[in-house]
Amino acid sequence: MGNISAGRQTEQKLLRGNGRGWEKWFPILLILGILAINLKKIFLDFNVDVEYAVTMSYRLAMGDHMFSQMREPHQTSAFLLAFFVKIWMWATGTTTGIVLYLNAVSLLIKLLVVLFLYNTLKRYCSRTASFFAASFLAVSNAKIYITLDFSNMQIYSAILLLCCLARYLENQRQKKWLILSALCLCMEILSYPSCLLVYFIVTGFLLRMSERRLKDCLLFSAVCGASGLCYIVYFGFRLGFAEFFYYVREILAGDGSHAISMADKIMGYGNMAGFAAEFVHLLLLYTACALLSCIIIFSIRLLRRQSIKPGKEMLLPWSIVFFALLGMFNLWSILTVYDGFMWVEGYFSLVLLGISLLRYCSKTEKRIFWLGTGLGLGCVGAVLLLTNLTFATAITYLIPGIAVAFIPIERGLRAIRRNPYVPLYLFLGLALFQNFFTFMPMSFYCKNILSVRNIVKSGPALGIISDYMGPYTMNTDLEEWPRHVRPGDRLLLVSTSGGVSTLPYLYEDVEISAASTICTPTYDEKLLLYWEQNPDKRPNVVVVDCWFGQLNVKEDSWIMQWIYEEFGKDSYQDGAYHRYYRRPDPN
Repeated sequence: MGNISAGRQTEQKLLRGNGRGWEKWFPILLILGILAINLKKIFLDFNVDVEYAVTMSYRLAMGDHMFSQMREPHQTSAFLLAFFVKIWMWATGTTTGIVLYLNAVSLLIKLLVVLFLYNTLKRYCSRTASFFAASFLAVSNAKIYITLDFSNMQIYSAILLLCCLARYLENQRQKKWLILSALCLCMEILSYPSCLLVYFIVTGFLLRMSERRLKDCLLFSAVCGASGLCYIVYFGFRLGFAEFFYYVREILAGDGSHAISMADKIMGYGNMAGFAAEFVHLLLLYTACALLSCIIIFSIRLLRRQSIKPGKEMLLPWSIVFFALLGMFNLWSILTVYDGFMWVEGYFSLVLLGISLLRYCSKTEKRIFWLGTGLGLGCVGAVLLLTNLTFATAITYLIPGIAVAFIPIERGLRAIRRNPYVPLYLFLGLALFQNFFTFMPMSFYCKNILSVRNIVKSGPALGIISDYMGPYTMNTDLEEWPRHVRPGDRLLLVSTSGGVSTLPYLYEDVEISAASTICTPTYDEKLLLYWEQNPDKRPNVVVVDCWFGQLNVKEDSWIMQWIYEEFGKDSYQDGAYHRYYRRPDPN
């Protein structure tokens, strides 16, 4: 407890500005940077994944039935945003500006999770470590953007699970924290069904760390099982059990990016020089930075005529140089290849550094570290099991493990030196820079902040700032849309060029005719079966991506052949970026 008290005194000195002149500005600048980053995320980070989350939640809020009418693979995560969509539609009666509103709500929820993490960790760790862990969570999102989609819901649920379990394991008479932990896991499973993997991680920790090992596992499992059973029974009685399980099979089989097996994914990654090559990439990068850091530190000590014998006093300068080199590599990556995920190279290094310094931690701190690391690895594994993301991208889901890594690092560095927080501020500073300098534009690919050129002037994405072409095409679409699409139409959007922009479903009060609003849809005969099962969803208007009269969809594709047969090959009107097909009125 003495070390924790010393850490709290150090944190108070830092926050009050009683440190050295340059030290006192670090926490202030960090907090200002966090505020700037999250404001930037509200207005700038917007792409087809955000559109998917907003559109899916909108159709649920507007009355589409889960599973029978909605075939999105992530629909179980849509209820949170759908609740806030209903509030917006009740208050305004329009979708104009709904994206900024949902982003602001998402930020508020994120800040509540951050505060809960800080309040939990400071009970068992130093305030300094808790401050760094909460700051990292405040800066980071799994997919850069802040919208409360399935990825952010997964991370927040994992953080809440970590906090509830940490509180329970310290005071096992309060069963409410174990029950809340089980409910947090249920939330995480709703975000990604493959997060069922995390259940085995948690029960393993309970068997090892809990005083009432078997009883706690049974209680935790009972709450999870009862919650899952209630969920299945609800939809089973609502839809019929046979129909419910049929729809689940159709959803899994109908989504091409989520239907392949894990073995096929690994082979696919290998064929693209992705999965195994990314491990080699990390190994080579760490080795090169570590060796170069040693050379730099030894050279400086030789020039100063100091001893070059390895010792713990070298850890602080070495870690500073190591993170600085990783940061330089990250900067080069951003400027040359516009890669917004490159700072994940720093993620594993922080966990490894934390493991190497665990000997300085108390039993409670070690428990929290391993629990957070296990939950973080569970998040990564769940994503790799059920998505088409690459390994490098999936590392961003390690956020719970990164947050708790600050605990042993702060402990170890403080044991070596009085005010050793420069490496931690450097790491967070680089994370701030990466999150501020890169952004997700509307044109699909990650770019840097210097690419910002335009703003959306109306519609659901009103106020969103992005590159030039994204807002320009959306503003053009919004001007011509009322001439071709009317309220009450049954609308199907068609595109096969990269990701499909689904936000146009919110331009007018229309019926969404797509089985799924995912940004990587599949067009085949299953659409006919979907419309047979839901005849009120059969489209009377189809909008196809084009470029000033040139289709962006292959004319010999199944969907275009169906359009020609149903609507006529020449019965269309061209807009700038869309071609509009309308079924003739029966009258």
